[in-house]
Amino acid sequence: MEEYLSLIDNPTIRRTFSQYRVSNHKLQIERGRYENISREQRFCKLCNTGEVENEYHLALSCPKYEDLRNNSNNILKNLFYLNNTMEGKQKLFEHSMSSDDPVLVN
Repeated sequence: MEEYLSLIDNPTIRRTFSQYRVSNHKLQIERGRYENISREQRFCKLCNTGEVENEYHLALSCPKYEDLRNNSNNILKNLFYLNNTMEGKQKLFEHSMSSDDPVLVN
């Protein structure tokens, strides 16, 4: 098991996190590959933003998950002093997908 996974106590969260890290999930960005849908047309079916449903969209911009995101992002923003810009969101997303910091993965 990867070391960062041992930092996640909850087995359900550990499994879900692993699935997103290796693109083994049911987001349209992945499912669309098998349905021969062009990458640009793999829209989120949970919201009407017209954005491609990928890990970034789910974690940082889909309105459907705004309440959950606001709760967890407050912790992350405090850690990194990030503002609500796209550049800040991108850095936050990249760090959380590559981090082994126990605060971020638990």
